[in-house]
Amino acid sequence: VACKKNEPSTENPGIPAPAGYTLNWSDEFDGQGINSGIWNFELGDGTAYGLPPGWGNDEKQIYTNSTDNASLTNDEGNSVLAITAREGNPGEYTSAKLTTNGLKSILFGRVDIRAKVPTGNGLWPAIWMLGENRSQIDWPGCGEIDMAEILGRASSQLYTTLHYTNDEHKHGELQDMEELNGALFSDAYHVYSIDWTPEKIVFMLDGIAIHEELIEDDMK
Repeated sequence: VACKKNEPSTENPGIPAPAGYTLNWSDEFDGQGINSGIWNFELGDGTAYGLPPGWGNDEKQIYTNSTDNASLTNDEGNSVLAITAREGNPGEYTSAKLTTNGLKSILFGRVDIRAKVPTGNGLWPAIWMLGENRSQIDWPGCGEIDMAEILGRASSQLYTTLHYTNDEHKHGELQDMEELNGALFSDAYHVYSIDWTPEKIVFMLDGIAIHEELIEDDMK
């Protein structure tokens, strides 16, 4: 869900738009298939995109567009997108990577995503945003906003991070961690959000602000 601020509130079948916002676009994953007008599949091991094998993160899986790895289903009475990592031959893994690159872009406003993450060693589910100029400016110069990263081996901990190039032309990183008491993020669905203005980014969990980062002049 993506919303613009200071306009009349609009409700949608999924996450209600907060007061002071109007709904810009959303996907409730309730169609016959994944909407190709919103979502791209990025495929392979990253080398087709000019990255080293493993997408620059030493990832073990190959990304596919197979319904074995990404499909629409029903969970707890709601239509959802299920992204599934699978092991084929020993040590060979597949998964799916969906982006809105070239189809949808956001500059300021609020973004809400309702998701339930897996748990287990080797898993690293993430909800993140890259600058739409990433094909012209190498990371981290294109900018990255990590709304939610949860390590499968420690799935009570939620990391939020900004990556950028600072005024010394070096990698800048601002990170915070929120921890659930006596529960795992894999136990239930949560709403992960950012409220993004020219001055700051507020990270939210289930509608509650958990962290704030000011946007400084050198965060280009």
